[in-house]
Amino acid sequence: MRNGLVFSTLGPAGSNHDLVTRRYLAFHGLNAAHVRLEADFESAIALLAGSEVNHVVQVAVHPSTVATVATAFFQHGIRVVDAFVSPS
Repeated sequence: MRNGLVFSTLGPAGSNHDLVTRRYLAFHGLNAAHVRLEADFESAIALLAGSEVNHVVQVAVHPSTVATVATAFFQHGIRVVDAFVSPS
């Protein structure tokens, strides 16, 4: 893992998830954080469960949000730690 925090979200570069994640990092002053873009949230959760990333950001209105949160919690014990509103 790189020095600093690594956040995973849905790609590709320039997607809404990429935009929202970068806004979240800027809001919190996490300038040294790295964004890792994935093809799907199953991959992102697997990376989080394997300690390859520190956080996963998912837009709440994404169709797979309920499945992502359920998988994260029931299969890996991962909990939601933050929610925010981002104009996108």
